[in-house]
Formats: sequence, structure tokens, C-alpha cells
Amino acid sequence: MWVWISAACVFSTLASANPLNVLGEGLSTCSKPGNALTGFTRDGHCQDQGNDDEGSHHICIKMKRDFCLVTGQPNWCESNMTCMGQQGTCAIKNWCVCQWAFAAYIQKAGGCNSIVDIQCDATNMAALRAYRGQASDPHIAVALDCLSQRCSIPPGIQESGTSNLQQGSGKRTQAIIRAHGVEK
Repeated sequence: MWVWISAACVFSTLASANPLNVLGEGLSTCSKPGNALTGFTRDGHCQDQGNDDEGSHHICIKMKRDFCLVTGQPNWCESNMTCMGQQGTCAIKNWCVCQWAFAAYIQKAGGCNSIVDIQCDATNMAALRAYRGQASDPHIAVALDCLSQRCSIPPGIQESGTSNLQQGSGKRTQAIIRAHGVEK
């Protein structure tokens, strides 16, 4: 019996240590060798860091200047940053963007057909979970529909694990949504 319980604990630990993408598969790196290193922890992944990453940088997109312009940010989108897999700095190709800024981007760009490419294999399941948790908000529902459409997410896809911030509940998440220009 002890062996079975130990194996279950090890399996549970391994499952939580291996984050999933929105397709229900292992999360791929958003950064690629020779490109700028992204992710909240700058490890190349759009990791779910729970409450440590208030921006919830879970959506991996093919970065274009358009994202910074449309969301009203300074033009860091065309900057060079630390490279993945080599010394020096490289251009940003793919980037983990805040899921709430991404929702605002869809709205401000004119809809899902007007936005940059989403790298679905590198977009964290936490984004899908958060969007589903806030789907009663019409702008978040549009982001959920866009992510589902662009990534061909099967309707029955199951997510695992939660965090308070990614669940989309509470005043803190609502403040983050408002800060990124997603109007109710």
C-alpha cells in the first residue's frame, strides 16, 4: 500500500510540474533559440506563476509592433532583449503577453481576424481557465472565443490545476482587467 501511495504522490507532483498548453498537451517554449527570451521568469515559457505574475503572461503570440501600438504601450515590441540559447541580445519574435492585455488587444484591433498569430502550443492552459472563469464579461467572452477559434480548442478540453488569480475571481483580477483597457 505504501508503494501505491508514494507512486500516486510522485505522479501528482510530476503532473503539476508539467504545465499544459491550451490544447491539453505539454507547454512548449514560446521563445525559440536565437530569439529574445520571454516569460515572466524569462525561461522561454508562458508559465503560470499564480499571484506572483499579476499580469498573467500566458498568451504566446508572434510579436509585431502592432501589439504595442494597439494596446497603447511604449514600443518595446521591436526591442532586442537577452537571447535564448546564445550570448547577447536578439529581436523579439514570440512573446508571452498578459492575457488581459491580449483581451484588450482583440477589442481595440477590431476583432479576432485583425490580430497577430497565437502560438497555441506555447499558450498556457491558465489563460483558457481564466477566460472561462470570466466569460460572463462580453470582452473576455470575445477573447475566449478568439483563443478557441485560433487554436481549434476541442470543446471538451479539460484543464488541471487552479490559482486564485487565474480563476478570474476577486477584486484584484478585475483591477488588472480594467488596467489593460478591457471595458465592461
